[in-house]
Amino acid sequence: MRLRRLPLVLMAMLWAVTTLLGNNPLSRPARAQAPAWSQQQEEQPGPYFALVIGIDEYPKLNKQSQLKTAVKDAEEIARILREDYEFEVVLLRNREANRDGIMSALNSVNRKLSKDGNLLIYYAGHGKYDSQGRKAYWLAYDADEPDDNTHWISADEITAFFWRMSARHILIVSDSCYSGGLSMREAHPGFTESDWDKYVQKMIQGSSRTLMSSGGLEPVEDDHGGDHSVFANALIRGLAQMTPDTFPARNLFNDFIQVRVGGSSEQMPQYDFIRNSAQEYGGGDFVFLRKKQAAATGDAERQRQQCDRQIISACLNLSSLYRNGTGVDKNEERAGELQEKALTLQRRACDAGSGQQCLNLGYEHEFGRLGAPVDT
Repeated sequence: MRLRRLPLVLMAMLWAVTTLLGNNPLSRPARAQAPAWSQQQEEQPGPYFALVIGIDEYPKLNKQSQLKTAVKDAEEIARILREDYEFEVVLLRNREANRDGIMSALNSVNRKLSKDGNLLIYYAGHGKYDSQGRKAYWLAYDADEPDDNTHWISADEITAFFWRMSARHILIVSDSCYSGGLSMREAHPGFTESDWDKYVQKMIQGSSRTLMSSGGLEPVEDDHGGDHSVFANALIRGLAQMTPDTFPARNLFNDFIQVRVGGSSEQMPQYDFIRNSAQEYGGGDFVFLRKKQAAATGDAERQRQQCDRQIISACLNLSSLYRNGTGVDKNEERAGELQEKALTLQRRACDAGSGQQCLNLGYEHEFGRLGAPVDT
């Protein structure tokens, strides 16, 4: 298990330490091109950066503390952000993700950020809560145990970086120790296309410092009978299947992560602003933006080849591309065929003993996703 415990007092600490976020006067020229955006939009989103961290190996910890899926989770998230979205990605795995490596990467990304930039930090690995010091930590590759925190990275250090970052939007996605209480909003209703465009524009124009975590105060599982943690599996599927091609992180969480993770495990994922009042940030949220048609065409061919090799996620991704007409001619019939193929592959994998695919299959039937009949 990736253990992480973070009582409400730490969340309050995070909110307090970021009081002046969003008012940072520092502004640095970005080295990445801002993504293309509809001419009808009033404002373009700035460039996108991601620091993705995955740690399975902890050479100074005991054998039971070694993880199984953190690196795979990080690699797949990094691939999706780089190939399907508009991110410049820095990926740190195992030895690369020692304490010095993580802090150096944060500094490097910080030098690239502009005041309209977007930063996503993804962490998969061990987390620890020091009850005496009331501090939460990420454990770097070179972390010691149990009482030597020399190579741990505290929540205070991560949030202190925010004081120096002029990015408009920062999203932390943590399959580890960042957790705490929050009040949830309902998933979005059936927006018209015009309403959705206005909603997304407001999220872009505002600013935000936001946290998405895999659990609250409870232990969080490393694997769940599959190649990825239950949280990473839901995140990967959401990034592949969310429609339309621009969407706030809050909607990704509501539509794909909250119920899927909370309903299929003992953990309850969390999503909230790191500050107490979102209005002080202008009511914004981190907005994901898929790449345009040219990039999608090459992706469609890759997904087709992988689907031919019976890879379930590729069949689902290809179905989404056909449904949206992204990189291929729009074809609802073909999308439906690929959905049915994915369901068939899920059933076979479940029958063969894959716990993760049994959970996924149950979720599809419970909520009628992918054309599966609703099982009441």
